[in-house]
Amino acid sequence: IVLQGDGEGMEMDKNWLFFNPKAGVNYKIPAGKPGDGFAVVKVNGIKKGIIYSGRVFTCSAGGCSINTEENGIQRSEYFDYMVIFSESLSIEKIHILSYQATHGMEITSGGWLKQFTGYNGDKRIESGRDIDTISGATISVESIIEDISRVTKIVRGIKSL
Repeated sequence: IVLQGDGEGMEMDKNWLFFNPKAGVNYKIPAGKPGDGFAVVKVNGIKKGIIYSGRVFTCSAGGCSINTEENGIQRSEYFDYMVIFSESLSIEKIHILSYQATHGMEITSGGWLKQFTGYNGDKRIESGRDIDTISGATISVESIIEDISRVTKIVRGIKSL
């Protein structure tokens, strides 16, 4: 798959690595969850970074304390996002691909997401200290912070891809 971009010869491995416990496939990705997707980005055959794509479940419409599973089907609101990790495995860019929640859409702002640039998992990140809080988007803010921390730890563990 050839990626659009400045660099000539930029490509992404054809095979995304997905964590799928039901199929018994986990590619030794620790702490992965169903739907996690990882791909190695190469430029002229040399690894230049990793791309992650996944889904974050927030709360269901009506509140967080509501049972969000009905007949095995997840009923929570969610958003899908992508993280681009550099060759040094720090975050270069985050992009919200789809936001399917009724509140917290402010986290999709590129300006707000830039706060994660450079994060490499060396320290714990917290809202209000490292990342700006957003009134009316508390659950989305906390959810993305938690997931970015989780995914960054996974990426550091698969750096040998």
